[in-house]
Amino acid sequence: MKNIFVYTGKGAYQARDIEAFLAVFDYDYERICEHDFAELGQNDLLIVPGGAIKEYEEVFGAHASEINEFITDGGTYIGICAGVSALSATGLIPKVNHAKGFAELSVTDSRGDRFDVLAENPPELPEIDNAQTLLSDKDRKPVALGFTKGQGTILLLAVHTEGSVYYNKHPKEFSGAKFLQKLISSEE
Repeated sequence: MKNIFVYTGKGAYQARDIEAFLAVFDYDYERICEHDFAELGQNDLLIVPGGAIKEYEEVFGAHASEINEFITDGGTYIGICAGVSALSATGLIPKVNHAKGFAELSVTDSRGDRFDVLAENPPELPEIDNAQTLLSDKDRKPVALGFTKGQGTILLLAVHTEGSVYYNKHPKEFSGAKFLQKLISSEE
């Protein structure tokens, strides 16, 4: 079982949504900030929640080697919304652009199961060789991707599946949270 860490450092203003999700589904986790990235290991899962893009790019760009080593040595990285931009700042994926606006969407997984998600200034996911589409929108555009890098796993979510404190989307009642629960369980 992987140890779950939630990035709560500079720019992570939506960490409370992930923490609410983890609490509701009874996951044990620890908070981590940028000063502790070197402590992450192959048995760890790092969740980088939505947040401030510019701060994320600054922080993760400065700690690119630690994040790269963590992932290639067997760690799991889950980037949600701005967490995708954080990873792009490390050079592990191409730079991403973010659309402007907010929408509640219905998306589907590869089996055709539907999930409600929130799109808040979502990143446009880059094309990545060998990436598997985990979720797609009504136009079949990927909104969640998964792929490996070295021994590790990278999971990128352009949309919020965890629910939202601000938008009053309780994880137990928000179908997107069930997708995220399955995703985390598959990495344990």
